[in-house]
Amino acid sequence: MITVVNYGAGNLRSVANTLEALGARYEVTQEAAMVESARAVILPGVGHFGQMMDALDRLGLREFVDLPGRVSNEFLFTALQTMDLGVACDPVNAYNDHCTMNKTLEYMAFGKPQVMFATTEGRASAAEAAVYVEENSPVKLAEAIASLLDDPAARQRMGRIGAERVRTQLNWERSVEQLLRAYECALGGPARGSSIPR
Repeated sequence: MITVVNYGAGNLRSVANTLEALGARYEVTQEAAMVESARAVILPGVGHFGQMMDALDRLGLREFVDLPGRVSNEFLFTALQTMDLGVACDPVNAYNDHCTMNKTLEYMAFGKPQVMFATTEGRASAAEAAVYVEENSPVKLAEAIASLLDDPAARQRMGRIGAERVRTQLNWERSVEQLLRAYECALGGPARGSSIPR
């Protein structure tokens, strides 16, 4: 049973639609005791952090929810080591299609497989280390997450691929080579001091 917290500001309908489409059993509550005893909790959001935290305080739920905001590298790295897979839920749009999100590379660096919407740049970065959802559908994203969670062998293989890509193809040394080539192209010849093999 999944417990969905109704704190008065979250997008409950979208979460409920997704859970129903997946056939998941869930309950909606504002009761601290139910949240405390829950096996899995979803805290729906709409981007109003202050309003959400005020509501959690008012309902007596704050002690059960840890939303630390910006965290230290040590905290982040510890959290990344404990997860089974990462999710990049940035939808395909004109902006996101040209961005590699930090989390995509962080998941890969820690050998974690991921599920993401099929942005061009995300696909170029993660390659075979991710499962791609072709349409901006939260239901399809949730289905892909559930499917990958049910396949430990695929998660392990994708995690290895991601870590290897970060070490060998997406590292700083490789970026320097590509940047120098871009300068050569822009300047019409080899960059001064360049020793990049052709």
